[in-house]
Amino acid sequence: MNKGVFFVVIAVFAFTLCSFASDSLNIHRVVRQTLDRTDDIFLYGNYALVSGSGNIKLIDISNPLAPFEASRCYAGTDGNENKGVLAFERFAYMVGNSCTSPSYFAIFDIVNPLSPTLIISEYLDYTAWGLSADFPYACISGGSGGHAIYDVSFPSAPSEISSLSPYAYKADIRLPYIYAAVSGGDFNIYDLSSIPTGTLVSHTGHTTLGDYIYNVTVDGDFVYATGGSHFTVIDVSMPSAPVAVGSYAYAGGILGKVAVKYPYAFVACNGGPFRVFDISIPSSPTPVGFYDNSCYHTGVDVRGDYAYVIGVDCKFTVYDISSCLSSIEEIPTPQSFGLSAFPNPFNSAVKISVESPVGEGLRPARVEVFDIAGRHVAQLPSPSVPLPAGEGGNSFSLWDKVSEGRMRAEFTWQPEKSIGSGVYLVRVRVGVESVSKRIVYLK
Repeated sequence: MNKGVFFVVIAVFAFTLCSFASDSLNIHRVVRQTLDRTDDIFLYGNYALVSGSGNIKLIDISNPLAPFEASRCYAGTDGNENKGVLAFERFAYMVGNSCTSPSYFAIFDIVNPLSPTLIISEYLDYTAWGLSADFPYACISGGSGGHAIYDVSFPSAPSEISSLSPYAYKADIRLPYIYAAVSGGDFNIYDLSSIPTGTLVSHTGHTTLGDYIYNVTVDGDFVYATGGSHFTVIDVSMPSAPVAVGSYAYAGGILGKVAVKYPYAFVACNGGPFRVFDISIPSSPTPVGFYDNSCYHTGVDVRGDYAYVIGVDCKFTVYDISSCLSSIEEIPTPQSFGLSAFPNPFNSAVKISVESPVGEGLRPARVEVFDIAGRHVAQLPSPSVPLPAGEGGNSFSLWDKVSEGRMRAEFTWQPEKSIGSGVYLVRVRVGVESVSKRIVYLK
């Protein structure tokens, strides 16, 4: 081979490698498949829910190295962009923008993943930018329509109960709060305890944040925001006074959806590489890798040892991230928890027991009580959550070993005198994972 040609070939090969990946974590792509348009992704059990082209696709990921499309269901529109998809219990929710008609909100029954069915698809009178939910509420970020709050207690008949202005980009709900990117790239926090109105708790301008934000993801006491030219970490431990504690300025592409598996944030980038940030020091988020520079990534979610990434270039990609998680203690998923309440029904106090796997890095559980309408009623004290004022009848016990590999903590809820009889929901949250149980209070 001509020596000049040889060096050109080597240079092209090296450039190709660099355009694919650069990192210190040894993350690597294991699968890439081509679907029709893909806009967002949400992991649900053994399936990846992928939205795009007016439909929801259920990708079987029980074997991450050999995913396949198990089924799909159309929303009954000529949809183009699908701006959000998620699921809880047996239902999936999707919003999108149609090619020739208004945006829409669709709900599917996915109790049988091999045969999902459309329950309802209704048109919206505004452009849908995103979707988030925390039962029983779903929030559609609707541009000029603000953040529309829907009660989805009855999926066949969702009802809009509130609209939070101003102009809305994307939001994330962690009841009782909604964390929202709004007009001008600013950041608002609302308290939904007063639904159907909702209360603005704080407003932080983009100049204070250091940049515009358009996407927000909540994990624990922090919001991870993207938009403009920065990846920004916001401390929201005091919702009335959020503080931007760290940021990283980047170039190339528009950072979008964020998935967190502490101590890393995995970030989709439209027009640039899929990126990974080390967020172990909130004041100094650090990029530690980027992958597939030539793609247009719009969605990402993480489960176990794998990150699942999709983009408008119709690619569904699986990355092996086990090498960067080898020293990290796994956070239990809802399937790891045991949650019980006794007595149930109760008439004075109820004992709530939470079992979890043993692990040195186990994050403390956050135990909260909501009424059947989704209003926040009580937060039970735990080793990491101080006892709220006025709830002196509530208590907790430290984690105790109950069997090999299992720990248990017990919480007691004694409702205040102002709380009436009825059905309540106890929810245990660890990171972004949660599990819940209904209890009945007979006064």
